[in-house]
Amino acid sequence: MRLGESELREYAKRFEKVKADFEAAATSFGLPFAAPREDGASGVNAAALRARAVENLAARGAHVENDGKSIWLNWLPPACVACRTGERTESFVTSMQCPRNCFFCFNPNQPNYEYYRTHENPLTQDLLDKYGRGERYDFVAVTGGEPLLHLEKTTAFLRLARELYPSAHTRLYTSGYQMDDAAVRALAEAGLDEVRLSVKLDDPKAGVDEALRVVERCAGRFGAVMVEMPVFPDHVDAMKRLLVGLDEVGAAGINMLELGFPFHNAEEFKRRGYLLKPDPYRVVYGYWYSGGLPIEGSERAALSLVEFALNAKLSLGVHYCALENRLTGQVYQQNAPAASSFPLRTMSPRDHFLKSAKAFGAAVRPVRAALDELGLGAQTDSLDAPSGSFLEFPLSSLEPLASRLPDVAVGISYGIAEQTDGAYVLRELKLEQTAPAAFVCAAQAV
Repeated sequence: MRLGESELREYAKRFEKVKADFEAAATSFGLPFAAPREDGASGVNAAALRARAVENLAARGAHVENDGKSIWLNWLPPACVACRTGERTESFVTSMQCPRNCFFCFNPNQPNYEYYRTHENPLTQDLLDKYGRGERYDFVAVTGGEPLLHLEKTTAFLRLARELYPSAHTRLYTSGYQMDDAAVRALAEAGLDEVRLSVKLDDPKAGVDEALRVVERCAGRFGAVMVEMPVFPDHVDAMKRLLVGLDEVGAAGINMLELGFPFHNAEEFKRRGYLLKPDPYRVVYGYWYSGGLPIEGSERAALSLVEFALNAKLSLGVHYCALENRLTGQVYQQNAPAASSFPLRTMSPRDHFLKSAKAFGAAVRPVRAALDELGLGAQTDSLDAPSGSFLEFPLSSLEPLASRLPDVAVGISYGIAEQTDGAYVLRELKLEQTAPAAFVCAAQAV
């Protein structure tokens, strides 16, 4: 056992309890977790199986980005890149009214859901207010509910967005409801850049056929017409047919989302044989994204569809967006303005968490001595408590420390900034064990 490892493991138990409490809270909504997946022949666990699948896709030319949470071929919408940090981008909601009743819809989790089922948001006034407060956007979206239930207000909003932000990219999220020639013409004249069409696969053939008709109707009228939808584990064949059809009618791409359980409709999910994905988050936290928890098998289905697109040599953009891909913007937004408040921590370019290194117990004294000899001792902070002691220092000190103590146990601490009474405080979320010699900043991108 490495020096300081037993104390590190004891300290890390607090995060195991956080995870257990999180899982208990998640299952209280009525949908259980699936059993951890494992290759019985080799004993390889789910994370390793996923890594192997992603590596194979990357070797064949797929782009693997945002810490493996975003995987794409051919074309990626620029708004999807902006979503990773949430900078200079915003979606405006018309109302929560919608002619569909999707069992996986997460709108019931939105603030004031019941009110906006019968009322409309003052879209143009919201945009004017934000412009007046100095908000500047590169990407502006209009969503719902179903925005095309309010076509005149939606087009008025788009015209105003074009006036206030002439170079901003505008997009519309719609089910395609009432997307006839007149609606297409009105939206195009209002300056809409991109249409994102959701497809309802409860009736796989009808859903695919209708989506292809709408895409064909919109083709050539906007900068990009694409489909955005969750991937159901048991609808892979229908999705393959959709991918081929979209390619044939000239769609720009498809954004395949990991299916989420929205904390309601548990019986409907169970009826379909869906269960929660084990270990849904790499870092457990109270994320505000209301799309729920990922469903077991959705990601595997999506990755198989990326592989199908490669094999079929499709030319449209194919993007798999893991549920965690939609969480990175929150982490960035919380940590970016606060990073300088925590000088021992580095804001990771890989996942945006604020990270530092920690040595524990018996490792504290030799690590402190080595850092002092290297002239890095001033960049450390010690804590002595009844539960034990640790020494915290920046990740940048790990590489020089490897020359003195290559195999000492070190924890990589993950943190997120929160505001309390106007001041930033750090919440520690996870501790990952490593050793100085094993930690290579260039490879791990912190």
